[in-house]
Amino acid sequence: MLMSSTMNMAQLTLNEDELIVEFPNTGSKLSFEENLYDLVSFIHRKLNNYHLKIEVKVNETVEVKKAYTIDDKLNYLKELNPVLDNLIKTFDLDIKP
Repeated sequence: MLMSSTMNMAQLTLNEDELIVEFPNTGSKLSFEENLYDLVSFIHRKLNNYHLKIEVKVNETVEVKKAYTIDDKLNYLKELNPVLDNLIKTFDLDIKP
């Protein structure tokens, strides 16, 4: 069950004979690597492909955006919902501080 939930968090990419498994954090990577040997053995036997390699990566890009002004907050909301800009233009709304 733990391996299944860990795999659901992963982003998988297949390049030729290499499977790249990318996790959002180091804890998930460590949990995955505990069972990696059994997984690789199972895949090799099941697919009859002994050339397949698994590379495990961590992608911890954290970008914090802070919206301080009214314009920053409005731009953030427009990023979340692009239709908001259309709504503002349609009803000729003015955003005032």
